This record gives sequence, C-alpha cells and structure tokens, in this order.
Amino acid sequence: GDVLFPDGDKAIFGAGSDLQIYHDGSNSIINDAGDGTIRIQTGGSNQWEFNGATLKGNDNRKIILGDGSDLEIYHDGSNSYISDVGTGNLVVAATNFYVNSAAGENYINCTADGAVNLYHNNSVKLATNSGGITVIGAINGGDLRGNAWIIGRDTNDYINVGTGQIDFLLDGQTDMRLENDGDLHVEGNVIA
Repeated sequence: GDVLFPDGDKAIFGAGSDLQIYHDGSNSIINDAGDGTIRIQTGGSNQWEFNGATLKGNDNRKIILGDGSDLEIYHDGSNSYISDVGTGNLVVAATNFYVNSAAGENYINCTADGAVNLYHNNSVKLATNSGGITVIGAINGGDLRGNAWIIGRDTNDYINVGTGQIDFLLDGQTDMRLENDGDLHVEGNVIA
C-alpha cells in the first residue's frame, strides 16, 4: 500500500543524499541538494529540464499561459519569442527595465522616475528628461513637416511657424516676421 512519511521526514535518493522529497508541514518540497539537474522526462523527444531558475525545452515547444492560451514563450530554432496572442496588452513591469545584448551592450535603459535612454553601439543617442528629450548627435534624413512648429534654444530664443507667418524671437522679443503675403518685417537694421 502507501508509504507514509510524517511532516519533515524525507525520502532521500543518491549516494550523496542528492534528491530529497518531503513535506515540511506547510509546503511540499522536491529539493535537488546535489550538483546535478532535476529532469522531468517524457517519452521520445518531449523532454523538459528544470535547472535552477532555467526551464529548457526543445525548439518549437511552447510555454503557454492564460485561460485562452494568450501568452506564448518559445524558441523556433532560429529566434526566441514572447508572443501575446490574446486580447489586451503585453505589460513588462519593473522598477528599472533594460534591454541589452547577450554580451551586455546597452540597447534601451528605462529608469523609474527618470530617463529612458536609446543607444547605438552602446552610446546614448536619445534621452528623455524632465523637460523633454535630448538628442546626442545629428538628426539625419528626417522630414519634420507637420510635426514641428516651434524650434529653438529655449523659451526666449526660438522660431515659431504659425499658419500665416513665421516669427523669429530673440530674448523673448519678435525681431523678425515673415508673412504669407511675402512681407518681411524686421525690428532694427537690415544689413546686406
């Protein structure tokens, strides 16, 4: 019949007492106390391996989560996927979030209550800050028509493209205005 072990008593396997199976009174525990790997195997090539915090399976074998099989995690032999095939959003929640290469090169760094940095060749090229964004380097090949109306150094020195005129401001004052009828207004001398 049954083999009964009281709470805390262990079924121990291996010359070095490597595998221990027991109940501690609150939790059921399978403990690999040795140096090897815990393997749960099925027939043929359907093998799953639990190695510390790592779960290993064959290519195209999926970890599927959710009542509607909404989230899939797998490797297809060439690429690795985290696929949200259900409704709703895929949310990655963390205090800080980093996307790096396998060698540790930075791609994207997101800091809680701080900056989001985008990298090229491990060098920051775009960074958010409390006032907006900082671009490190040149903006190449972009057509900003319809996307940018005001450009400048700060709130005092800028160019404002309106619907009927373009204003050029220095020290908070409009020093020059080009109107859509072709008139150019200049506050001060025109030197040519």
